Amino acid sequence: MIKDRVKSFLSWNIVDPIVHNLKEIVYQNIFNNQCLNAGISNDFYPVGDAANYSLLYLVFRILKENELETIIELGSGQTTLLIDRIKRTTTNHICYEDDHHWFKLLEPKLQNTDYRYTELSNYIIDDISCDWYAHVEYEDFDFLLIDGPRGVERFSRLGCCELISRSTGGEFIIVFDDSERRGEQDTIAHVCGILNRKGSKFKISQLRGNKEQTVISTGRYSSVRYF
Repeated sequence: MIKDRVKSFLSWNIVDPIVHNLKEIVYQNIFNNQCLNAGISNDFYPVGDAANYSLLYLVFRILKENELETIIELGSGQTTLLIDRIKRTTTNHICYEDDHHWFKLLEPKLQNTDYRYTELSNYIIDDISCDWYAHVEYEDFDFLLIDGPRGVERFSRLGCCELISRSTGGEFIIVFDDSERRGEQDTIAHVCGILNRKGSKFKISQLRGNKEQTVISTGRYSSVRYF
């Protein structure tokens, strides 16, 4: 029993962080090459609460290897700048942000994004209280990136379930950032329940650098689980 506890402690506090940091370096090198090959300026800052390299790598590859009609992004930052630069001209990119100061800071840097500021309001979803964007247009999407609003301890960013439940059931990719956290895990489980009830045939996978991303994909996008 004591040996198992020591092993678990060492794994959680020493081994796992080292492995995650090494993986992050791998994703950083790949992302650097992605930017170089695409001829875009690599002036991104994947530090602190911002998108980390595994997420930037994932978003870059999703956009470059798939034809996407509509991208909906919840929360804005480094991934917003990336999508704005590399998406196809025919792809519609809608991004929601609830921090007015951050919105004003980022807005001048975007050229190809339908960037929308909206305050948060309290909603009840399946008897669970959550803060969610007050004004969201519910429409079908090919790629839904969930990195906002600010996460909470339980059922974090639960409002995304409204977008997912109201979609017409086409093929799509959903990416949750920060999915190592309990609150995001609650919501991912809730989303999987919605998709199962809708009869969606989906695949689920994870990437992990310094942070974890969970990917849910269907149909012609199912290969994204191998990214």
